[in-house]
Amino acid sequence: MNDLIIRKCVDGDFLKVKELMQSVQDFHHKMRCDIHKDSEIFDKFEFDEKKNNIVVAILNDEVVGVLLYLIKNGNINNYVYQRKVLFVDALAVDSNYRRLGVGKALMDEAFNIARENYYVSVELNVWDFNSNAKKFYDNLGMSVKTIILEKEV
Repeated sequence: MNDLIIRKCVDGDFLKVKELMQSVQDFHHKMRCDIHKDSEIFDKFEFDEKKNNIVVAILNDEVVGVLLYLIKNGNINNYVYQRKVLFVDALAVDSNYRRLGVGKALMDEAFNIARENYYVSVELNVWDFNSNAKKFYDNLGMSVKTIILEKEV
């Protein structure tokens, strides 16, 4: 995908970013409606608040993917070291552009941002039901750091 451009988002990206973020919410609701609400997410206020931490993939002048990240400084206490981490909060690729390298290019940008800012790692959460995402992240060389278990009572 030689024509793929990865860049920080701009105000004009809002509608497509919102659409992609909504697709993530809808998928999570479908798979775990006991946790995720059937609701609209990512309004203009939240976009404006987070846009400095949003990267988009552009192909033919269209947003085809989005990555939202946070910077976490970790817990500071006597038992663990403080760790500055780039945390991927959301990654979404338009369904028409999946398996073309868009997600990898967005994650490569996350890795680059982390390296340039001397963060110790890139981290994210992935739902156990999302086997495609787990395989994708595994292919990027990411590994399991922790597992959260649950039992409904």
